[in-house]
Amino acid sequence: MNVRTKLLTGLLAVSLTTLALGIYAVRSHQFLSDITARMYDRALMSSTHANSARAGFFKADRALRDVTAARTAAEFDQAVTAMQAAEQGFLEDLEVVRDRALDPDSLRLVAEIRGLHEDGKGQRAATLAAMRARLTGPAGQGAASPASRAGAQPMEDKLLSLVENAAQAGFQFRESSSASSRTMLQITYAGGALALATSLGVALLLGHSIVPSLRRLGTQLRELAAGDARALRDHAAELRPREAAMVA
Repeated sequence: MNVRTKLLTGLLAVSLTTLALGIYAVRSHQFLSDITARMYDRALMSSTHANSARAGFFKADRALRDVTAARTAAEFDQAVTAMQAAEQGFLEDLEVVRDRALDPDSLRLVAEIRGLHEDGKGQRAATLAAMRARLTGPAGQGAASPASRAGAQPMEDKLLSLVENAAQAGFQFRESSSASSRTMLQITYAGGALALATSLGVALLLGHSIVPSLRRLGTQLRELAAGDARALRDHAAELRPREAAMVA
């Protein structure tokens, strides 16, 4: 292998190594960025809709109390419409939390909250039927009956736990994002160190393989330029016996 081939081979090795490390760093950064974006979206959506579900429950509970306090059929229908809209928003927010939840505790709480909501459907339906019969019956109007809060407290407690879990998941996401950033920084440093080590290794390899050849070539050129007479005389002395033998 001549000097030119060795130099080209070393340059190619360094270039390919640097290119591979660059591609690896870019792909790693893209991968971590995608993960971070997805996790951020899930944590933010889960926390936001958990708070929205809690607010929706309070609206629905307030509307239910307005229903039981209605004195006319018009007030009753208006309160029922508001209650149904609040319940619909409450259930939709729970669906989003379930789809975006980052921890199993949130999924468990969503299932329990939906179960409590389903269990209370019968009582709410009976309350609405009784109120409608009271307002549309022969008596016309009657004394308002306050809504019971006994079944609402467990729901409120679980909704509060759901909000706290979503906030905790967001905190854990922030910690994981910081860890990912540190990992990416370590990968970058490791890639730079590897590229530097590879370059130094190739340089040393080329130095050990090429420099001695160049030194020998330089020595020969200096000997030729200086016209080393001793080397020429010795060479001539070696040739004279052979020439004499050939003449004889």
